[in-house]
Amino acid sequence: MSDFGEGKEIVVRKEGRCEYCWARIPKGELYYRYKGIWSGDWQNWAMHLECVADFHAQDHDEFCPGEAPMPPRIAALYELVAHQLQEKSNV
Repeated sequence: MSDFGEGKEIVVRKEGRCEYCWARIPKGELYYRYKGIWSGDWQNWAMHLECVADFHAQDHDEFCPGEAPMPPRIAALYELVAHQLQEKSNV
């Protein structure tokens, strides 16, 4: 549980990683950033907006990094990139 801290939605300046699903957060995307003390430990992490919504919908108090599945939108982006890379290698 949060002892104190601040969470806010901001735009990614450089590609990062979602602490919840462990997928990349692309540069230029709106995401959620939390900084503060959580369960007595300093925390500074980022999440996709879909992952924050899932975290709150599940009524979680804590999570382990990478434990959640990728949001469908992010999984679709990964599939698209994998398909494009496959097509390039077949040329």
